[in-house]
Amino acid sequence: MASLVKLLRYHCEKKKTFRKYLTNTLFKEAIDNIEAGSNPYICVSKKDTIIKDKAFSNNNNLINIIIPDKITCLGSATFLGCQNLERIIIPKEITSIKYALFGRCSKLKTIDIPETVTSIGSYSFIYCINLINIDIPKDVTAIYMGAFESCESLESDIVIPNGVTSIKQYTFYDCTNLKNIIIPDSVVYIEDAAFFNCKSLESIYIPKSVEFIGLNAFYNCQSLKSITIPKKFDFHMRDIFKDIDLSKWKSIIFNYI
Repeated sequence: MASLVKLLRYHCEKKKTFRKYLTNTLFKEAIDNIEAGSNPYICVSKKDTIIKDKAFSNNNNLINIIIPDKITCLGSATFLGCQNLERIIIPKEITSIKYALFGRCSKLKTIDIPETVTSIGSYSFIYCINLINIDIPKDVTAIYMGAFESCESLESDIVIPNGVTSIKQYTFYDCTNLKNIIIPDSVVYIEDAAFFNCKSLESIYIPKSVEFIGLNAFYNCQSLKSITIPKKFDFHMRDIFKDIDLSKWKSIIFNYI
């Protein structure tokens, strides 16, 4: 054990970093991957609680990452463009997923967001093209522009937490495999192109609380079979759900509330 610790510390200190590992298995995996030039663990100094903006951006050696529990903030674009990143464990002290944090992590398939998170920043998962599943924590009150833009493999049911008041521009833009989404009664605004080209979306329930639906919000949602929407939008349906084939439009079941 002592030799493992010594070797790991040596490699980490070469990078001016340090990380305590928990088990023999983690030691072995960390050392093997460091020796191979592909360390899957984030090493930080004893004093650090923040990982700065773009700290690991465009690092294609990162594959599997465990971030120490003491880290309380991941800066903007920390892992932007880490195209080989497949798995990451986010510490429970994190309260915000910041701007472009995981943008263009094209091999990332699933991620567990801690229940402590209350906001998801703009473009935080943009072009995560293999992301299949994501659960949005129940205490999230803000999801910003383009958060899940072009997550074209995202297919799990998306539940937007009760507390979110606005679905921002491009939030689910080009999520071409998304089939179901639950919008809570707290939502007041659905902004422009929020669900643009979600062509696998099968049903949508828009609650009475919604006062505004933006331009092209549901553009090219060709697979819609059921739409539940407040009566006040009756005269704007073809603008809201633009570019759906007329033959398919006629087969959609509309429920006005």
